[in-house]
Amino acid sequence: MSVVKFEATVENGSIIIPTEFRNRVKGKVEVSVRLKNKSNAKEEPYDIISELIKNPLQVSDPKPLMRDEIYDREKDRTENFINWLIKNPLKVDKSIPFLTRDEIYDRKL
Repeated sequence: MSVVKFEATVENGSIIIPTEFRNRVKGKVEVSVRLKNKSNAKEEPYDIISELIKNPLQVSDPKPLMRDEIYDREKDRTENFINWLIKNPLKVDKSIPFLTRDEIYDRKL
């Protein structure tokens, strides 16, 4: 196995191989990428609050929880929330695309 090292800039997900190496790099290759900038390696966490502010869920006839339901210490809070969701199902706008299981686990996204 021979190794070719060069620096490149990624543009639209593509790495351009320099002309002096193009005739050596053919067929199947193994690619290893080392990031120069540490800031590129750090992804921003997904901000669900900002996403919901931009695209609010549309709920017809919303019924807020009563104070007693929110602060009920006798039952598990998760159970209270689930019961509230059962009584007040969320209506989702059909124009918002949902990812399928295959799309979620597709590492190319």
